[in-house]
Amino acid sequence: MKDFSLEAYRELCRALCESGYAGLGHADFLTRPAAERPARLVLLRHDVERRPRHAVRLARVERELGLVATYFFRGTGLSFHPPSIQAVAALGHEVGYHYDAVSRARGDLVRAEALFREDLGRLRDHAPVRVASMHGSPLLPWDNRTLWERALPADFGLTGEAYRDIDYGDVAYFSDTGRTWHPSRFNIRDFTGSPPVRELDTTAELIALVREGRVPRLCLLAHPERWPATLPGWALQGMLDLASNLAKVGLAGLYGRGRPGAHVGP
Repeated sequence: MKDFSLEAYRELCRALCESGYAGLGHADFLTRPAAERPARLVLLRHDVERRPRHAVRLARVERELGLVATYFFRGTGLSFHPPSIQAVAALGHEVGYHYDAVSRARGDLVRAEALFREDLGRLRDHAPVRVASMHGSPLLPWDNRTLWERALPADFGLTGEAYRDIDYGDVAYFSDTGRTWHPSRFNIRDFTGSPPVRELDTTAELIALVREGRVPRLCLLAHPERWPATLPGWALQGMLDLASNLAKVGLAGLYGRGRPGAHVGP
C-alpha cells in the first residue's frame, strides 16, 4: 500500500470505524452541546484546492464506511466545481467555504470582506454552507484569518470557522500538509495554536495512533488531490508536493517567517 493514495485513505477510514470513532461535520460539532457529542469522535476535514473530482472519490469512501466529513471548497478557481460540490452534499457530507479573501485582496480587509461574501454566495447556490476554513496561501505574505479582525462568522450566517472556533486543546489536530502528518515540517500557516499530541510522519503511524484509542477526539485534514487512485496520479502528486515544499522553505525566509512550522495561532 502506497502512502497518500486512495487505498491508504480507505485504510485510515476503516481504522477509524473499527476503533469506534463517530464522524461529525464541523458545523454539527460546533452546534451540538458538549454533553451530546460522542465520547469518541473524528472531524474529517478536506480542503479542496485542486482536482475537485478527487473529493467525490473520498466522499464515496467515507459514505461506504458510514463516516461524515466536511469538504471546504473555494468560491473561485479550480476548486469551484458545482457538480463535485453537489455530489459531495448528495452523499451526506457537509460543504464549507475555503476562503482566501485576504490574500486575494492583498491585505485590504474591506475588499476581503466583499470577496468573502461574494464567494460564499456563489457556493450557497449549490449547497448549504454553515462553516468556513482559511486557506493558508503559503506562497503569499498575508494571513487570511486577519479577516476576523473586522468581522465575525455570524455576520455571514456561518456557525463558525474551523481554526477560530474549535478548541484544539480538546480535539487533537493532524494535517497532511506537505505530504506528511508531521505537525511542522512543511507547514507555514496550517496551525491551531495548540501543541500536537504526537509527531507523526506516515499514515501507517496515524492508523496505529487511531487503533491505540488513547486520543478520543481527532480532527484530520486531508487534501483530496493528495490521495489519488492511480499510480501515475500518485507519482505526479509526489513531484508536485516536493516542488511546493521547496518553494515554501524558500519563501518562509523571504517573508520573514523563519522556518516552515513556526507556530502562528488563529
